[in-house]
Amino acid sequence: MIFVNPAYTGMRCSKCAHTEPKSRKSQATFLCLACGHMDNADVNAAKNIIAAGLGVYGRQGTMHAAPTKAKHSDPVKRTTNPQAA
Repeated sequence: MIFVNPAYTGMRCSKCAHTEPKSRKSQATFLCLACGHMDNADVNAAKNIIAAGLGVYGRQGTMHAAPTKAKHSDPVKRTTNPQAA
């Protein structure tokens, strides 16, 4: 099992990865202000959660780069070992 923190996934574009609070037009609508991608807000967030989980799984649950100070918290809990699930 891979744990993904859903923080900011509703503000991040699943197409271009631009993160902007104003992209979430309503509870139901997501419109990326950078690339124009439009989707159901929950579907867009779900795509981001899936991508984050697959990213961790592809790296065997470890980070390959040193963490940097980010504006937002990392949505992926990187201490998970997908082999143990």
